Amino acid sequence: AEDVPTLILELGFERSLPTVRKRCEEDEEIAKALDRELVDFAVLMQVIQRFRSLSEGPPDLRRIFDMYDLDHSGSITEDELLRLMRDLGLESWKDFAEVTRLIDECDTDGNSSIDFSEFQTLFKRVEELHEQQARRDEKEYAQSIGFGEGEFRELREVFAWLDCEQAGSLSFPDMERALQILAVVMDKEEMFRKYDPEKLGRIHFRSFVTIMRDVIPRMPAPQGEGRPPNAIRRISACMARERRSLLAASRR
Repeated sequence: AEDVPTLILELGFERSLPTVRKRCEEDEEIAKALDRELVDFAVLMQVIQRFRSLSEGPPDLRRIFDMYDLDHSGSITEDELLRLMRDLGLESWKDFAEVTRLIDECDTDGNSSIDFSEFQTLFKRVEELHEQQARRDEKEYAQSIGFGEGEFRELREVFAWLDCEQAGSLSFPDMERALQILAVVMDKEEMFRKYDPEKLGRIHFRSFVTIMRDVIPRMPAPQGEGRPPNAIRRISACMARERRSLLAASRR
């Protein structure tokens, strides 16, 4: 964990190491993420995303380019790009055939390698691929614990509505508000222990899906009725009522 500030500096999010260290100490989300001896890649990406959201501008692509230009040739080869894809955990892009195809998409001068100007286009494409895979993984996970495709889409909409900060994750107050709307009581300590194992102080979409699976049996059924056939739709309806209530209150 103590090496993370140096890496953040090398990625260009701040101009001085003391500034990076100060932010690591003062930002609650980053401090929680780094409150451990060893930091795995998933936690590192969480910290990087947080720095990105706090930064005034994008990370220094030149520094990222130099990190993967291992032979300092001024261009990224297939081997070096393969390392980048593996570091990002992109399962479907871990062989040379897929990497070659990606280089061909961005290699405007046709020399079978990626210079810095081409890397700027390639990096945007890599970010898109990373986001697409994350969405596929989330969908597969939701289906693996019993949610259908339509329910997954509705959960996505509910999560996006709760994510007022557009941070890609929910704060515990956001999650507590959602549970209150659903009339479900959950101890805060239980939520921390079961759904935030990394102790980041945030609920990401996968954990949100798990929470929804666990709270559905605890939702009070309408009086005189059994469990509704589509519980997720009921969750969406609760959120819609809350939205209308807030809208009506804002007009008074």
